[in-house]
Amino acid sequence: MPVMENPTLNLSVGVISGDPQKWRVLLNQFEEVLKINIFMVDAKGQLLVSLSEASGRGDFGSSFLKSSFGLNLTTGADNHLAGFKNNGQYLQMISPFDFHLFAVAVKGDEDQPLFYLIIGPVILGKPWPDEKYVALGEHLMLANENFLRDIHSVSQMSELAMNSILELLAEVTKDVLAIEFEKQKLQQIQSRDETLRPDIANAVQDLFANIQQDELLVQILDSAIKMAGAKSGSLMILDEESQEFVLRVSRGLENKKNIMMTRLKVGEGIAGIAALNKAPLFISGTEAQGDRKLQGLLKRPDIKSSIVVPLIVKDKVVGVLSLCTKNQQDDVDIENISRDICQLSRFIATALHSF
Repeated sequence: MPVMENPTLNLSVGVISGDPQKWRVLLNQFEEVLKINIFMVDAKGQLLVSLSEASGRGDFGSSFLKSSFGLNLTTGADNHLAGFKNNGQYLQMISPFDFHLFAVAVKGDEDQPLFYLIIGPVILGKPWPDEKYVALGEHLMLANENFLRDIHSVSQMSELAMNSILELLAEVTKDVLAIEFEKQKLQQIQSRDETLRPDIANAVQDLFANIQQDELLVQILDSAIKMAGAKSGSLMILDEESQEFVLRVSRGLENKKNIMMTRLKVGEGIAGIAALNKAPLFISGTEAQGDRKLQGLLKRPDIKSSIVVPLIVKDKVVGVLSLCTKNQQDDVDIENISRDICQLSRFIATALHSF
């Protein structure tokens, strides 16, 4: 029986392989903030978008992709998925150094993988002592003068943060692909129908991109709430015209109808103060460290702890993420949660900037 072709899969691969440099630029943005290597393969494991050059941005452990994971990234003919095993929602490989490499399927409407993002290596949890890495490296005949430098370039992340980032990376890439599909469809219509003016086509494209972004914002907030173990949260985005922060999505907030009308300028309210300072705020009940302006704004003793994080791209605040919990502070590992949320916030800001 002949194999049925999947038009969506073929079109996806065609869009990416038609301009791999454009996709490499997109992935570079995520690599820079996450300090993790990212490249793309098709559903058969063959290279679509190769690994970026290490020069100028650090190694991020890319030398271990060949030496420790056995990936040959110089040819598109190899099946780069061959060594991965199922690990729940994702595929995963673990090296002898306990480095983790993930393959995340970006799926189409029929829930079939269109292509895969390969992400890593990454250290989940605490790294080993240097002596243990060196001893194993010498045993495997991998140790050299740059060995420890390469080890230290591998990013460290909690498992919870990694899962959230993997999920969002797949969603962002899928949304960008959908926008590229829409752009190509409009170009085809324009080539057949001269009555479709460029300004109308651009308006349609902008509307479609806004819809994709709104869906992504919901996913982002849900991932952040889950990561922090929060009970509620919100995400404000900067309106370029008014230079105000507008509440776009929220979960678990009271008087939601009125809250969704909220608009704040830089320096106004808790979110505005975080944006002004370009630094996260960590609040315990009605007590806050740092800016005195905060004290008069803390009127919710039922909220035991809050994290308010500005989303920054190229030194510009593009949004503010706020999370709060009604749990007792003793139940919250605020240090690790804060680290994970700040790491996630850098990715979120870059993701929003990609639209």
